Order: sequence, then structure tokens, then C-alpha cells
Amino acid sequence: MTAGKRDTFTVDRDALTQALISKDVRVDRDTLASVADAMAETARAVLKAQGIDVRVKRSRGPRNVPGARAMQKRSGALSDGTSILAGQGLPTPISSEEGLKRLREQAVQMPIEQWAGEVFGPKKAADALGIRRSTLDNWRTRGEIVALPKGKSAHVIPMAQFVESRPLPGIGRVLEIAHGSASLAWSWLMTPHVDFDAEPPLRALSAGEEEAVCAAAERSIG
Repeated sequence: MTAGKRDTFTVDRDALTQALISKDVRVDRDTLASVADAMAETARAVLKAQGIDVRVKRSRGPRNVPGARAMQKRSGALSDGTSILAGQGLPTPISSEEGLKRLREQAVQMPIEQWAGEVFGPKKAADALGIRRSTLDNWRTRGEIVALPKGKSAHVIPMAQFVESRPLPGIGRVLEIAHGSASLAWSWLMTPHVDFDAEPPLRALSAGEEEAVCAAAERSIG
């Protein structure tokens, strides 16, 4: 797109077509030309609303040579001065296993306390709450509290989910909405949410907004 006089812009339709041609993908030129036309019309509509006139230019360069003269060695310009942009195409797809392997190589392990807040093992949590360990275990078994996995078989209890030594009303409902995933439920509860003025839903739950929190959870993670 080049600036003209008196707030007039010229969109070169063939230049757009050339820009859509990539190294590794073969699409017929008529299809690319249709896409270029749509892009040009979009530019015309957007700029017209701002009082700017748009003219669509159609170059007179060669159009029946595959790849437009091999894209002039993939870069440069045609004889009519139209600039050519050449893409590199998509890389070779990799397997999901290889993708996960690469992600693990880049991932940085975060201490659970950094995102979950204060957490205790079951015995320490029961002692801090002044309840029996069996009571805590029953709450966990019935899905009334969040117990985050730690290691292969252990779990820890986020302490912010209790008030006066009992689970906050709604914790179990959010856990159910998260399909039983303790990590998903607690992560969502601890993450600022637009429905609660950018405050974590857990704070709203503590303020007694159980229905609003559960409705938001249904929309977000249900």
C-alpha cells in the first residue's frame, strides 16, 4: 500500500497476490487473487470510513508463469516495479510426543506456594485448623475441599480455603465444575477474574458470593 496525493491510497492487488505465495505451499493463483481482492476491499472499506480514498491497482506484469518467474529467486521486484514478498512456508510438523519433550525442556518448575498460597501437609493442616486428621480426610474424599497433588502420591492442602476451621461454602461446587481437577479449580480460584473487579474468585467466595463465583466458574472452566 503506497501513499498518494490528497489522502488517496493505492492498493496493488497483484502485489498482495504475490505476497500470499509461499515457498512450500502451492495454491492456484486464482484463489490467491480472490484473497487479495478481499484484502483490498477490506482496506478500502476501513479507510473510506476515515475519509481516505482507496484505489485498487492491477499490475500488467506476467500472470501465467508459475510462481511469477519463480518469485524472482523468491525476492526482489518485477519489471513493473511491483515488490515481491516471499514467505518461508510452514515447518515440518512434529509429533505430540516431540512437542511435549520440547515444552518440558523449556518449562521452569514453579514452587507450589508461589501460585497456590500457603499449603500444609494433611497432618499439619489438621493441627493448624484444630480438627482431627480423619475429618480433613473425609472432606477431601467427599470432594468438599481442594487437595493439591505433590509428588507421586502425596498431597497438600491450601489453607486459604478455610474459614473458622471449616471449608468455605462453594469450594466443593467449584471443584465439581472443574471436573474434579484440584489443580484447575484452585488455580482458577486464585487467578484475578474480570467478573470480580480483577480480584481472585476466592476472595469473592470468602465474601459470601457463592452463586456468582460458581456461575463464573461454569463459564470459565465448566
